[in-house]
Amino acid sequence: MRIGINPWVDIAFKYLFGSRENKELLLALVNAVLEAAGDKPVVALELLNPYNPKRAAKDKLSIVDIKAQNEHGEWFIIEVQVQVYGYFLKRLLYYWARMYQSQLKESEKYDQLRKVAVICFAVEKLPLTTTGYYNCFRVQEIRHHTPFNDDLTIHTIELPKFLLPLQKIASPLEQWTYFLKYGENLDDQKIPKQLEEPAMTKAIKELKLFSLDDHRREAYEQRLKAMRDYESSMAAEFQKGEQIGIQEGEQIGLQKGKLEGRLEGRLEGRVEAAKNMLREGLPVRTIAKVTGLTREQIEQLRD
Repeated sequence: MRIGINPWVDIAFKYLFGSRENKELLLALVNAVLEAAGDKPVVALELLNPYNPKRAAKDKLSIVDIKAQNEHGEWFIIEVQVQVYGYFLKRLLYYWARMYQSQLKESEKYDQLRKVAVICFAVEKLPLTTTGYYNCFRVQEIRHHTPFNDDLTIHTIELPKFLLPLQKIASPLEQWTYFLKYGENLDDQKIPKQLEEPAMTKAIKELKLFSLDDHRREAYEQRLKAMRDYESSMAAEFQKGEQIGIQEGEQIGLQKGKLEGRLEGRLEGRVEAAKNMLREGLPVRTIAKVTGLTREQIEQLRD
């Protein structure tokens, strides 16, 4: 029977990868990303903000973050981004910078700064021009690709761009990305052979245990409801904006013809509503569904 729990929903994600009991799952996930970037694996990770069910209930809807350090004191920030907005890449860079500068206390020297790597799993497509689902960004000279230094690394894994069928999955990162995208449809009694790795098998079974716990299941449903309520509130804002646009369009219609004015007003209302929803950070997919505008039109508004 399918598990029925989506692993990228914040409360499930933190249970799987942000608890001390499942620390080996986080280690496997981080090492899968490092392997894809050609970096050396880490031996151990220390959780700095372990999963707390009471705190998780109050977390923001859009961001899930887990902070950890490896045996060399280097930092890892692992997050899931549910709602993508135009300035998200700036926020991601700011998040890295804040963590980097916070390492130094007064009178400490710069050579004490350690690397900070951000690993971002995105449920919506990011405003990037790359076509691959996985990207690794670092600072380097643009002509000769000479590294500036390796203290800054940002990994992005976009779930919508991951289209690899189960039969072709081979690498650890492909396995984990498949799990995060399709985990709710897996059956812990019939794990596909492509996912039969110890850490992956444990993750699937832990997700099943999560689904069987009444309190955790209830918290999960509350989080889903909060997401739906947020999208509904944005839809209401759209309807309000559309009505205003219709009224303005009818005024235009006194000069151009009532029908033409209503059509123009509807379009203005949709555009204005889409702008408001973008400012609120609503996913492009949802805005397109609610307003009837195309993804391309919404991307132009966001730009």
